[in-house]
Amino acid sequence: MAEFEGQRFVSSKIISKEREQIREARERILRDAERKADFKVSRDEEARARGDDKWMLPDLDKKLKKKKKKKKKKKENKSSDSDSEDDKDTKKKKKKKKGKKSDSE
Repeated sequence: MAEFEGQRFVSSKIISKEREQIREARERILRDAERKADFKVSRDEEARARGDDKWMLPDLDKKLKKKKKKKKKKKENKSSDSDSEDDKDTKKKKKKKKGKKSDSE
């Protein structure tokens, strides 16, 4: 009979105390995580306000933006002209493929 041990009795007070400890631990972890996240966000905002996110000189940044605008304008112009060019290119590619097939046979 000594081999058989039944379930041990645990009072509801002990169970509720353990649950409360777990709940408090979770709340503490959550508060710490929120505090760290708020600190990181505020630090990033301060860095952005100081201009730390801009690592280039203002003159160089302006030049690069102008170049990007020029490229964008060129692309837009090419895309409107390229519709007819695309048709020509696809026809040329088809002719080349047909030529290659006849050479290999």
